[in-house]
Amino acid sequence: MLEVRKTTIEDLEKIMPIVEEARAYFKAHGIDQWQNGYPNYEGFLEDIKNNGSYVLVEDKDVVGFCYIGLHDDPNYSLIEEGDWLNEEAYGVIHRIAIKNAKKGNNYASLLLQYAEKLAKEKGISNLRIDTHEKNTSMQALVKKNGYIYCGRVYMEDHSPRIAFQKILED
Repeated sequence: MLEVRKTTIEDLEKIMPIVEEARAYFKAHGIDQWQNGYPNYEGFLEDIKNNGSYVLVEDKDVVGFCYIGLHDDPNYSLIEEGDWLNEEAYGVIHRIAIKNAKKGNNYASLLLQYAEKLAKEKGISNLRIDTHEKNTSMQALVKKNGYIYCGRVYMEDHSPRIAFQKILED
């Protein structure tokens, strides 16, 4: 059985190996993402404290995770080489990953769908997400799930990311 639920501190021992798998995948594919110690244990503790960390659980095993924030993201205030679809309230999805052994099962799509459900419950009709320009698997995932490319944004460390938005249907 699959379920999405809030992350607990106890889940971190299952999340961190998934982070390391993702880091190794990115490095092997020449993607300079998650290579500088981010995300890390302390960041996940902060996500838990802020009630934005979620895990995907299959038969009591954590197989994926993401951050869902139902708030604006300061990194999205400036967008270049494009525009957001609208300036209405939006939520964000960050730090999404699936255990290597479980990839190809649409589990990441389940996390995106869960984010949509949470946003709609709060009356938010837009979600935004970003990724590294070389992370083609994440780009394919968000496009498959109805996200539209909007332009380029920059993280706090000034690294560029390509940004997507989805207007949620009622």
